[in-house]
Amino acid sequence: SNNISEHVTMMELPIDLVPLDVDVLSMEMDPATTLRECIIDNIPFNTVQSVAASLVKLQDAVGTISKVEGLGSLSEKVIQKMMDLKVEDYDDEVALMLEASRDKDDEGKEFSGKKDDSTLSMSSEIEAMLIIDRTVDLVTPMLTPLTYEGLIDDIVGVESGHINIELSTIEPEEYETETSDQQEKVIIALNGGDSLYAEVRGMSVEKIGSFLQDQAKALRE
Repeated sequence: SNNISEHVTMMELPIDLVPLDVDVLSMEMDPATTLRECIIDNIPFNTVQSVAASLVKLQDAVGTISKVEGLGSLSEKVIQKMMDLKVEDYDDEVALMLEASRDKDDEGKEFSGKKDDSTLSMSSEIEAMLIIDRTVDLVTPMLTPLTYEGLIDDIVGVESGHINIELSTIEPEEYETETSDQQEKVIIALNGGDSLYAEVRGMSVEKIGSFLQDQAKALRE
């Protein structure tokens, strides 16, 4: 048989920013592993490099963010690495432009070594960015959530903006006789695409019952 490996090219595809909602991007990094590397093992290089590279990629898409602040020592390292990467990208672009200018007839015009004015003047869709180190607040993740979405995560578990739940939870009448091992599971996305969920996701669990009753009453009317 022919060796197909000779005709296959392996390339890296870094998918470092995953859109979970219209206004949420996640790197989906394991928090336990990340904290251990950064705090216990004291080797934060991989995490700092990955986060900084993702923020540079974000600014490539939306424009340079003029105001960047950080809370915590790791956030300061991320900001410094991000600035270093942006300088490297700028130097690479200038080098490419210089090389291109040597091969092109510029009709006597001198190459200034500067980036295009339209690129420099590009306004960002994001006015400011605040980077917060998790070590600044280690207590909050251990608190009991009191919002609807937080309660779902606490009881069912939200993974990458989705929950994997048994159909009997959604349609209990049709699965009364089946055991838990037999029940089929379904994956449900939790995001702002559902208008009702978008309205209740941040609502206190104390108010959610009366709110849903009012919604059901309005639908019947």
